[in-house]
Amino acid sequence: MKKKFFIILALLFMKINAFSQDVNIYTCAYFDGYWSDWNLTAASIKGDYSGFIVYLSSEGPWNYRFKFTIDNMAFPNKKQRNKDIKNGNYYVFSGTVEYYISDDEPSALENFRKKRGPYFVPAKLPNGRPTKKITSKATIKIAPFKNLPETYNIHFDKVGFGINLNGRYFPGLKFE
Repeated sequence: MKKKFFIILALLFMKINAFSQDVNIYTCAYFDGYWSDWNLTAASIKGDYSGFIVYLSSEGPWNYRFKFTIDNMAFPNKKQRNKDIKNGNYYVFSGTVEYYISDDEPSALENFRKKRGPYFVPAKLPNGRPTKKITSKATIKIAPFKNLPETYNIHFDKVGFGINLNGRYFPGLKFE
């Protein structure tokens, strides 16, 4: 009985641990007509395949840096997805994004140019200066996949934000 309890407790801890701390995801930025290189980024994510927030665990999910939501997400069956993989056909959706700007970081485009990659201002700056939340329409392109989505290209406000989950998956959802 103790052995079963320990195994269940260990499995529960591993599941909670996998989605509650920093994970290594790859990110890149599109601006001025070019994509930056993919960079390994320590960030936490919460949500599901139809949208999630990206935040630093030290700041917490209530102080997220970036959020996106897909409207009416649906994928074809597995047979069609396999064809899409061969042909490189991305799945295209509309949705919304939320991110923050400040006086020093006035737009996503300027931030990406300055950092030469993706950069988002936190909702609350450490020095107490105010930020402004921007909500914009977005086009979300998801790379073709066999079982679960992994790569997202999110285009908004003259930039693109690429996210690769690097093998991380949200629990409890399968696409048949």
